[in-house]
Amino acid sequence: VDVRIGSAQGRLLIEVEDAGPGIPPELQGRVFDRFFRVPGSDAGGSGLGLAIAQAAAKRCGLRITLRNRDGRSGLVARVETL
Repeated sequence: VDVRIGSAQGRLLIEVEDAGPGIPPELQGRVFDRFFRVPGSDAGGSGLGLAIAQAAAKRCGLRITLRNRDGRSGLVARVETL
């Protein structure tokens, strides 16, 4: 996992990048749903982690977005101030 902290256009940015398999584009809209897990994934867990992270971020006035890493597997989670 790589973590980067910076700013863009006066906003705090925190990016967390993992080396997992990524999320198929057709499922990316569901990754913040409670209990959602990518079908057929070997990853463990309950499917609550991203839902909890998003709820906590919103309470702090932050936004979390996800994207697949460019040209590689894994995800980038970006947290920014609103």
